[in-house]
Amino acid sequence: QDPPVALPPADSKWRFADAAIDEERSRLVCVGEDHSTGKEPSNSVVAVSIRPGSDPSPPTVLCSGKDFYAAPRISPDGTKLAWVEWSHPSMPWDSTSVMVAEIGPDGLPTNSRQVGGGPTESCGQPRWSPSGVLHFISDRTGWWNIHKDDPAEGPVALRTQAAEFAGPDWGLGQRSYQFLPSGDIVCVINDPKQSGAELAVLDPTNGDLTPVHCPYSNIGSLSVCGGTLATLGGSSLKPSAVTFTALPAGPSAQEWTEVRLASKMSVGDGYLSEPQAVEFPTAGGKTSHMLYYPPKNQDYTASDAAPPLLVKSHGGPTGATSSAFNSTIQFWTSRGWAVADVNYGG
Repeated sequence: QDPPVALPPADSKWRFADAAIDEERSRLVCVGEDHSTGKEPSNSVVAVSIRPGSDPSPPTVLCSGKDFYAAPRISPDGTKLAWVEWSHPSMPWDSTSVMVAEIGPDGLPTNSRQVGGGPTESCGQPRWSPSGVLHFISDRTGWWNIHKDDPAEGPVALRTQAAEFAGPDWGLGQRSYQFLPSGDIVCVINDPKQSGAELAVLDPTNGDLTPVHCPYSNIGSLSVCGGTLATLGGSSLKPSAVTFTALPAGPSAQEWTEVRLASKMSVGDGYLSEPQAVEFPTAGGKTSHMLYYPPKNQDYTASDAAPPLLVKSHGGPTGATSSAFNSTIQFWTSRGWAVADVNYGG
C-alpha cells in the first residue's frame, strides 16, 4: 500500500479545514487559508483535487471576498454548493449568511443566492437532506433552531422551540444534528430548563420530536453511517466518551457502546453529585438559569443546616454551563459544599 501523500505538499502556504467530498469531481471542497502573502491570511472556499495523478497544488478558489468561510457542503446530486460566510467585525454567533450556488460545468459556483442570515441573524451548519433540501441552523426565532430553505417562502423553521439545537460556532465542524437515511433528523437539544442535553429524532414534515434513550447529558459531534449513530457523550457522573448505538433509536432502553473514554478517572457514584436545573428572576424582568449541585458523599450524613454554597460564573457572553463531568465541582460537593453553576439571563 502506498504511503499517505500530503494534499497539497507539506511545504504549501495553504491551510485547510472543514472538508466535504465532491465525489463527482474527485475533489475535496473545504475552507482554505492562504498564508503566502506575509500579511493577514485570506480565507476562501477552495477545491483540492484527489484524482490519482493530478496536481493538488495550488487549490482552486471557489468562493472569496469575505473575511471568513465555513461549512462548504455539496448537495446529494452534486449540482449545488452551500456554505457560510461573514466578515469583520461580526463574530459567527452574531451575524453570518448561508449561501447556496449551482455548480457549473467548469466546477465553479454560479448563480449564488443568500438563503439565511443577515446583520442581526446567526446561521450555521448547512446540511442537505437525502432528497436534496438545504437545512441550516438560524437564531431568527431567538434560539438556534433548525430551518429549511424554501425558495418561495424563505427560511422555514422545522420546529420553533425555546431551546438551542446548536451552540456558538467557536470553531469549524460543529455537528449538533444529522440526517438519517429515512430523512428524519437526529439532533441535540439544550433546554435551559433541563439539567442536560436531550437527544431526539425530529420529523421534518411536522416538527414532532421523539426522544432517544441516551445515558448522556452532554452530547455532541453527531455522525450517522447507515444504521449507526456515533457521538461524543458524557454526563456529570463520568467523563466524555466516543460512543455509538444502532438506529432507528427510540425512547426505550437500548445499548450504547463506548469505544474510548476521555479520561480513565473512576469515582464511585456515592461521591458524585448530579445537577438540578434551577430558574430564578434577575434584572430587567428576565429569567436566569443555573445548575445546582447539592453536597454528596456516601461516607457522611449532612446536618439539617444549609450547606455552604460556592457560586461559579462562566466567562460568557456565548458560553453556557454544562452538565459534563467536572472534577473541580465534584471535589467541592464531595466535601460538603453545594455548587451553583450560573448561566446569565438573556
